[in-house]
Amino acid sequence: MGQKMIRVGIVVLLSWAVIGCAGVMGMAQEMEPDQLFGLSLPTFGSVKYNDDGEIYRTQGLNLGLGFSRRNYTSEGGLQPDRFNTYWGWGTVLLVIPYIEFGLSYPLSIADGEQFIVFDVGLFYIAPYISISIWY
Repeated sequence: MGQKMIRVGIVVLLSWAVIGCAGVMGMAQEMEPDQLFGLSLPTFGSVKYNDDGEIYRTQGLNLGLGFSRRNYTSEGGLQPDRFNTYWGWGTVLLVIPYIEFGLSYPLSIADGEQFIVFDVGLFYIAPYISISIWY
């Protein structure tokens, strides 16, 4: 049973790595970030825009083997090169729910086409810091 779980974990991690690499290969064609990869919630996912072209949400898979969605509360969506508030929810191990709150600081790179995003927040009541790359 233990070795089977290890194999399943390796397959999941390799699948996520392939998805991330596929996004990196396509990033030269994009004018705005539409995917993310990092040590945050979500770990691998997509960047969502509203009708005005403002980033208002990220969502995707996390390393806890679940789904994550993060909503940005700043007026005008996520703003580069300044602190932005967010709240999020998701699952760990597919069914255990969580909620989070925090601040994101997206550092604009590549003429605003990509971001390195630093986060500090609360996962339930536990503080955390994280970093991700949006491309």
